[in-house]
Amino acid sequence: MYRMKAIQVINPGKKSSLEIQQIPTPAPDANEILVKIKATAVNRADLHQRSGHYPPPEGASEILGLEMAGIVEQVGHNVSRWQPGDKVYGLLPGGGYAEYCIIAEKMALLMPENLSFE
Repeated sequence: MYRMKAIQVINPGKKSSLEIQQIPTPAPDANEILVKIKATAVNRADLHQRSGHYPPPEGASEILGLEMAGIVEQVGHNVSRWQPGDKVYGLLPGGGYAEYCIIAEKMALLMPENLSFE
C-alpha cells in the first residue's frame, strides 16, 4: 500500500493544530479518479471543520480541503471522461490537503490551458 502526506487536524476545537502525517493513499472506485494535487485552497468550511463545528459529509475524507487542482494519476474502471495525465480541478467533499485525492468523475473539470494550478 502506498502512503502519502496529508495535513491532519489534531484535537479539533479551540486548541486545534495541524500536523503533516503519512497515511494510506486512497484508491479510486469504479467511477472515481485519483488526482495528484498541485494546488488547494482554504475556505470557510475548512476553518469550521478544524474548529469542530462542521463535520465532513458521511463517507467523506476526514482530511480538510474542498477544492483542488492537479493531474489525474489513475482512473476507475468505469471512468471514460478522464485519463492519466489530464489536468483537472474540482470540488471535493474533503481530502484536498493531501498529496492525492479521489474525486467523482463527474465532479472534475478540465483545467484550461491558460491557467496555472494555483
